[in-house]
Amino acid sequence: MGLSSKTFEPGNGKAWLLAIFALALLVRGVNLTTIPEEPSWHLVPDSAIYLELRDNFLETGRFLRRDEKDGYAPEIERVPGYPLMLAALAGIGLDTPASIVWAQAVIDAGTVVLIALLGATIGPVVGLLAGLLAAFWPNLVINSTLVLGDTLFLFLITASFLCFARFMRWPAFRMAAFGGLLFGLSLMARPVFQFLPPILALAAFGSALRNGKGVGVSAGMAAVLIAALALPVAPLIQRNLTQFDTVSLTAQGGTHLLGWVLPLVQWHSQGTPYDEAFQEARVDFDRYLAAEGIDPATLGSFDASRHKQRYVLEALGQVPAADIAEAWVKGAAINLAAPAIASDPRIRSMRTGSLMEDDGGGGWAARLLRQFQTTSPAATAVLVAGLAGSVLFSLLQLIGAASVWSRMPWAVVFGVLLAVYILAVMGPVAGTKYRLPFAMAEIVFAAAGLKFL
Repeated sequence: MGLSSKTFEPGNGKAWLLAIFALALLVRGVNLTTIPEEPSWHLVPDSAIYLELRDNFLETGRFLRRDEKDGYAPEIERVPGYPLMLAALAGIGLDTPASIVWAQAVIDAGTVVLIALLGATIGPVVGLLAGLLAAFWPNLVINSTLVLGDTLFLFLITASFLCFARFMRWPAFRMAAFGGLLFGLSLMARPVFQFLPPILALAAFGSALRNGKGVGVSAGMAAVLIAALALPVAPLIQRNLTQFDTVSLTAQGGTHLLGWVLPLVQWHSQGTPYDEAFQEARVDFDRYLAAEGIDPATLGSFDASRHKQRYVLEALGQVPAADIAEAWVKGAAINLAAPAIASDPRIRSMRTGSLMEDDGGGGWAARLLRQFQTTSPAATAVLVAGLAGSVLFSLLQLIGAASVWSRMPWAVVFGVLLAVYILAVMGPVAGTKYRLPFAMAEIVFAAAGLKFL
């Protein structure tokens, strides 16, 4: 039975939400206490970028990167949301990696509560189960221990989707505005969903119309959603349009294609080790620029990104379509099936081999076998258990989606489209963190599956 709108009235149901929050925070706290105190356990290569952007903002009050020639230059590879959060944390004394991830534990516990509320739009039992699952969900717990923007992004996008879920059942201008604003803020933390706003506006219009709001009111609600969404995004777009003649949020598109997509297509389809394929792509791109008579030193980052995109698309045009499709399918399969525990720094420290650098041949089965041979027995046992859990919860998600379909088909369509969108955008780029943008759908459908059983 679906919940009525009264379920969400202030003062109703707070106790169980507080209990879910406390449990989630306890789980994250226990996890953090088992990680060594060295800052390196919370840092990955991109962490240094965000910490530098934080320091630059604290020093200048602007979103800048360091430039060898001019001292500072506008930052165009990243969006400002996470560095600004880090600056705010530093303002209250939370400036070390350890203190940052403890703050992220609190934020992630808040995300767990939002996922519980999202599940509760299907039914109270599903909401409770979704909260319990989210409290222990490895992908959330592990990524909240890293100095990266994923925890902030997931909180904002889940809050946005909760507003949209309520809007789908009870269309109102307030929910359209809140949902749009939160979605815009999520783009400032991670712009992965930057192509979704037109679809959201159409969905809002259709939902309001289906609920008898009339064409004018429905169009107004869709317009409010887009206007609210644009508020956090507009300053960055205005800067990029004024200074770089583009409405793109970042210049990462070309870097993503040249640094990841093209080399990984070669890795998946031909078995070329990633580093070798990456170096070949860089050398070939320099030759491409030389043939065009372009000096790389004269290119701005957005211009460089456009040339990288053009080069990669031409290079992929020479690759058999079957090889590209194979790379996309393999990347999607890894993203969906890989156990999140594989990305835990403690597990990674017990592995000496790299699947992406394996050039021993013999196909994927042989590669995986060699990967396990370079992993400690304890870590291997954890990975096997994680893989079994991944398969089990994938089945639960399918059962849950099927059980929800008869009452709320739009929820199933939306959840599936989120996964398809992310898998299509990431292509051959694989990693358990890339499931985070649709983790809330995974958890809610798994909860619905448990309830059905």
